Amino acid sequence: MKKFSRFSQVMALMLALVAISFACVDDDYDKPVVPQIPIGDVYTIAQVKAFLTAGTYLFEEDASVYATVTMDNETDNSYRTFFIQDATAAIACYQDVSGGVYIGDSVRIYLKDLIVMKYSELFQINSVTGAGINVDDNLIKQGRNNKRVPEDATIEEIVANKSYWQGRLVKISNIQFIDSDTANTFANSETLATENRMLQDTSDNQIIVRTSGYSTFASSNVPNGSGSIVAIVGQYNNDMQLYIRKLSEVEMTNERFDTNTGGGGTGSGIGTFDDPFDVVLGISNQGQSGVWVEGYIVGVYETNTATYVASFTAPFVTNSNMIIAASAAETDIANCLIVQLPAGDIRNPLNLVDNVGNLGKQVKLLGSLESYFSAPGLKSVTGYWMDGTGIIPETGFYEEDFAADISGFNAFSITGAELWVYATYDNGCAKMSGYAGSNKANEDWLVSPKIDLTGKANVTMVLREAINFLTSYNDAQVLVSTDYDGTSNPTGQGTWTPLTGFSRPAGNSWDFAASGDIDLSTYDGEANFFIAFKYVSTTGGAATWEVGNVLLKESAK
Repeated sequence: MKKFSRFSQVMALMLALVAISFACVDDDYDKPVVPQIPIGDVYTIAQVKAFLTAGTYLFEEDASVYATVTMDNETDNSYRTFFIQDATAAIACYQDVSGGVYIGDSVRIYLKDLIVMKYSELFQINSVTGAGINVDDNLIKQGRNNKRVPEDATIEEIVANKSYWQGRLVKISNIQFIDSDTANTFANSETLATENRMLQDTSDNQIIVRTSGYSTFASSNVPNGSGSIVAIVGQYNNDMQLYIRKLSEVEMTNERFDTNTGGGGTGSGIGTFDDPFDVVLGISNQGQSGVWVEGYIVGVYETNTATYVASFTAPFVTNSNMIIAASAAETDIANCLIVQLPAGDIRNPLNLVDNVGNLGKQVKLLGSLESYFSAPGLKSVTGYWMDGTGIIPETGFYEEDFAADISGFNAFSITGAELWVYATYDNGCAKMSGYAGSNKANEDWLVSPKIDLTGKANVTMVLREAINFLTSYNDAQVLVSTDYDGTSNPTGQGTWTPLTGFSRPAGNSWDFAASGDIDLSTYDGEANFFIAFKYVSTTGGAATWEVGNVLLKESAK
């Protein structure tokens, strides 16, 4: 009995301890803090866009916009950008990182501390820093799979009413890709370059289809039939563009159709200087590059007003383009080519603002047939011939035109933070400037690859360059070497000889000019020949130097 009593006492003590331990448990659990994103004033997309009158507009108070996602990053065809649309309009949204938002998501975007801006005329919601919207901080999903039905549209309607269609999800029927594009893929999946293809309707109205080289369908062949496309309408400056969401929305299995290009006749010419395309073939052969086109100068596509219009009557205001046609009396833009005039020795003698007497004259032009102002155009013009004079680009055994980048040359930054970079001026160029808010001290070299002159005689070089804010030509030297190793810092390796005595720009404008023939016959037969562009700036002066073309040829003597 005594043992049993002790056991009972132990059990009672244990039960008491258990009871005490449960009594000490706090039933008031710590709950995680759920961030509450305010709503504030609610705006439509049209109202959001209307806030922007110049530059950027910052939302300083609580505000939101509700919309549906119409394009995401799933196929990698819209880098860090998704599009949203409501009943009033559509707009692009730039993200800090891709993903997290999908087609059909119903979303609320919290606008405080975000901006609305234009990127090359495309409306966009972005962060103040330009780094993009953070989905966790600024986007609240309200639902999923609420996919919008695309609006039916035509190419002509989109071009005529850019502000309405920009950013919207559309379906365009009775269209096809132009003949020359059907031999291509949508983009270059090897170099990852973004590329344009052209859609046309039965009246040969055309619009760009722009595809990223990173997209999942970049390597897919452009279809060779006619049919329909569902896409987002984008805009880059004056050109309207289409962005494909997924390849299954490009349905072109019908037979191709003939286009009515207008202008009369079937066209003539093969695109050479001696037998140029006429305007009819210029319109129907969009997509070809390096071709000569001949026509009459009939007007200008004026860009000084909110709505760009073709003008066929002097006086003219816009000097950056002109319009040519098969007849000097043509006034229907549907029968015309709009020609982009690059600044310098192409624009100066041809533009109708400074040369109104050119109206009605016949001219030959060398360039690339591609959409301009969302209409058949001629861009990247490098040559012309009018009144028995002009520019006929020369051909040689070596040429670098910096059309897409400057990677063909090696850049060396010796001092300073500024670098040789690629710029789009003059159809592509290498650019160097020591100005970054103020003049900075720099020394930078841009060196060619090795050029083999073995077997070459009477070698000459032609440069095309522009220089502005020049203090001394010693700050923009052209040098050559025959003992450089091709990779080392050129200031410490190789013997470099400056070239002098050739024609150069005055150094006070952005106009490009050709050097004329620079005699390099001293170096005939050299197997290890290099060209270098040496730039120097100081805190006292910093020029901008742009090199548009380097051509080596053999000249008759």
